[in-house]
Amino acid sequence: MNKTQLQTAIIEEFAPRFAPYARLIHRKRAKDTLALVDDDAWRKLGLPVGAQSRLPDVILYAPRRRRLYLVERGPISPARCRELEEMLGGTTVSRIYVSAFPSFREFSRNGGNIAWETRVWIAEVPDHLIHYNGGRVTPPRRRSKRKTG
Repeated sequence: MNKTQLQTAIIEEFAPRFAPYARLIHRKRAKDTLALVDDDAWRKLGLPVGAQSRLPDVILYAPRRRRLYLVERGPISPARCRELEEMLGGTTVSRIYVSAFPSFREFSRNGGNIAWETRVWIAEVPDHLIHYNGGRVTPPRRRSKRKTG
């Protein structure tokens, strides 16, 4: 799966499942050129105009939750996460960082270089997210009561 195909999967598969009601406001084209989809939202959110080439591949905005989904092909490393936080410091909306991979194989090569408090989405299993939760403790999964007999 090439970069364009993965971006299309992010928009068509990831967004409806994990960013419902979000609008596409940014998508990089080949050779990292910028394709703004919603100039008005870009300005209202206070996103940096001069740094588009350094932004993630796909940015979705969910206005009801005032949330940006910043989705990048490959790992969002701790250093990359810090860089994006500095770049986006002028906006007051919450941010969700997502590392997108075409396959588990590609993810397994990069899994050790993903920042805590981010998400991972793998196109070959589009219904699931991996949460790099850091210090948060998740309660145990409830066991279903099965009828035996």
